[in-house]
Amino acid sequence: MNHRRVGACIVLVSLVTLSTGCGGDAANTNGASSSAPDRTDGPIDASVAANDALAQEFVGLPTDAAITRLSGMETTLQLQLAHISGLEDELGGPAATATAFGDLAIERATALRAMADIQPEVAGFGARRMGGDAMEALAGGLFGLLLLGETKHTNGLKQGESATLGSGGKITLGHLSLDVPVKMEKDGLVMETRIVVELDLCPDGNGIATGTAHIEGSAIKGGVGQRITLDVKYEGQTDDDANLTSPRSDIRMQAAQFGNGVKQFVDVSGGVGLGHLTDQKTNRTGGKVTQQLIDETAALASVFGLLAWAFMLTQVEQAIESGRCVKLEPTVSAGPTGLDPGATATINAAPRSKIDGEPTKGTVKATLTAGGASVAPAGTKEKADAAFTYVAPDEKNKTGTVDLEARSKRGIARATIDFTTAASPPVAMKGNVTFSMMGMAGSAIFDVNMVPGEDETYTGTAEVQLSGAFSSMATTCTAASWTESIDLMGTLTSENDEQVLVITTAGDAPSGTPVPMTCTTAGVSVESTTPLISSTLFGELRVRVVDGDQPFTDTISPAKGTITVTVG
Repeated sequence: MNHRRVGACIVLVSLVTLSTGCGGDAANTNGASSSAPDRTDGPIDASVAANDALAQEFVGLPTDAAITRLSGMETTLQLQLAHISGLEDELGGPAATATAFGDLAIERATALRAMADIQPEVAGFGARRMGGDAMEALAGGLFGLLLLGETKHTNGLKQGESATLGSGGKITLGHLSLDVPVKMEKDGLVMETRIVVELDLCPDGNGIATGTAHIEGSAIKGGVGQRITLDVKYEGQTDDDANLTSPRSDIRMQAAQFGNGVKQFVDVSGGVGLGHLTDQKTNRTGGKVTQQLIDETAALASVFGLLAWAFMLTQVEQAIESGRCVKLEPTVSAGPTGLDPGATATINAAPRSKIDGEPTKGTVKATLTAGGASVAPAGTKEKADAAFTYVAPDEKNKTGTVDLEARSKRGIARATIDFTTAASPPVAMKGNVTFSMMGMAGSAIFDVNMVPGEDETYTGTAEVQLSGAFSSMATTCTAASWTESIDLMGTLTSENDEQVLVITTAGDAPSGTPVPMTCTTAGVSVESTTPLISSTLFGELRVRVVDGDQPFTDTISPAKGTITVTVG
């Protein structure tokens, strides 16, 4: 499982449980706190290695186990704070405190869900993994939708446009903002939560994207209460190949208790880089706090810090890799459809930032992914803006697909160009010709449509209207009119730099219905019918494949006249 996605889910599910106390053993927790030695003010170094090891354990955990364990850690800290501050006494003891926190947490998560207008199938996210804890289910569904699944579907935003994230957030092409405050009250216990996120989704011209997250939670009754805040500052740097090379976060967690004239607090900070805790320290403490409380605050800050780092990193990575930040709209010098066989076309690939329209620099790579014939340079990263040469296949009606990928400090963009060579065009002919053959003289009007097949061989059918009379030696026949149909085939050739369609008859003899005519020989009349002569009429017809009128030209047919040719 991708540790960044797991972390991104866990952190926000868990952060909204601040001051909820959903889980853990209240009696054991408070017992441990009260028996630990007190601490006084002053900086105290925390164990970076131990807390980093603890945080790394969450990376390999399944989501359900990680959420359960993190919730237990947070609950342990919360119940200690309630015990120290006196809020536990205000609420009626350890068991009542855990119950009160849990009840309000459910109500708060329900309110957050309503604010986000989550679909039911999304809201069930946590329940499927947590086994039915309602607070975790609803909060998990909310942030799974709100902050993990919302950015990609807004990739179509244009500069200056924005979309809403529930009722407390806004997203533009290059920036995500979230501010969700929730206040709940029951039996005098007031619980408040606020989650504020500001994150650059797209790196600037130097490859830098920054972000901040502020999460706070408080629980107060009768002037006695507690507050926890977490602040995270994220900065990521991309290289010329759109790789995040040095993402890091600075984290700070503060826990305070107040009431009855006494105030205690713990303030810890640290850093996360490349998936590990890099440093950590206790900045200050105040009041009579225990070493256990300090250590648990530092441990919780470590885990939260790592997961907050993963959340922000995931959002930026998604934006960089999905094409959200950079556009690539290549142009071609010819085509891309209808290219002549063997023709060349220049592809100009100029990636631009979607945020400010500036050239992104970096590189562009071209790859021929389907069809033919070639693209060059192929498979190598060329400095942007880049130019490539595409060579079309040597045959008609062929294709070629070129994929382009631009990479830079500002992100990744991809584009695809589909090239095609020109198919042989359909050819239509209409004409009115005269003929004289075998003693028959007359005229013919014909309509021919020739269509190319995949193998470039043409087929078609001619409809011919004939009129004529027969006279040979001592025999004459009356004039008649009739219609014939004949199948034709054709082959496209090149003659004198022109395309010529050579048409011949194909298949069976002409079809049609002969009409009666009377023939007289030496004064004797004989009833006869008209002959079917269109096969002889067409012979071998050679037509130039250009629009316009041209002679009915061939070497066999006895017909003469002008025909009109229409190409395409």
